[in-house]
Amino acid sequence: MLKNILLALAALFAGVTCLAADLTLMSPDDTQKATREIISACAEIKSLQADFTQERSNSMLSETLISKGKMYYQEGRLRWEYTSPAAFLFISDGANTVLKSGDGIQKIDASSNRIYKRIAGMIRGSLTGEALSGTDDFKVKMFSDEGKYVAELVPQKRDLRQMYKSVRMHFDKDLKVVQVDLIENNGQTVIHICNAQYNKEINPEYFSVPQ
Repeated sequence: MLKNILLALAALFAGVTCLAADLTLMSPDDTQKATREIISACAEIKSLQADFTQERSNSMLSETLISKGKMYYQEGRLRWEYTSPAAFLFISDGANTVLKSGDGIQKIDASSNRIYKRIAGMIRGSLTGEALSGTDDFKVKMFSDEGKYVAELVPQKRDLRQMYKSVRMHFDKDLKVVQVDLIENNGQTVIHICNAQYNKEINPEYFSVPQ
């Protein structure tokens, strides 16, 4: 059951997109410089709340599936909530995770499951940019796009490589994440982050585990 839930969660964030032809691969020195700038900007992020739109398509779907929702992040805690077309709730405090769909609730001890812990960490790190900071889980490539950055993270651990080819994070000129792509072989998911508010107080109840 746990394996099926992990795969289901991965599917929510999985996709494949092609890097635009006009993106320029940055040199190692420029990559290090850009990475330092992003990590420095991310260090200022204490909380983040935003709306998101997710567009998913693959070879088995006849049309693109569009989902919408809200996300909240504060001090390592994450609430990712789909509001349409169907309700789905994901809450993680770094140690424990809850998945809620309809009346069903699944609680998971992330600290006891290595794969799930990495997935939850990858989601949080992708949203805040912290995934670029000194981890041996990914190899980072940096691209420039008219003054903006696109970071491509290639998983180095075998268990993550079995789920993902790469993770791509698109930053605006203020070094804030505005789009995240998690890459598999057979589809495409693009998650757009909008109406983002940084370092605003978030109601602690948003991170409470549903009973």
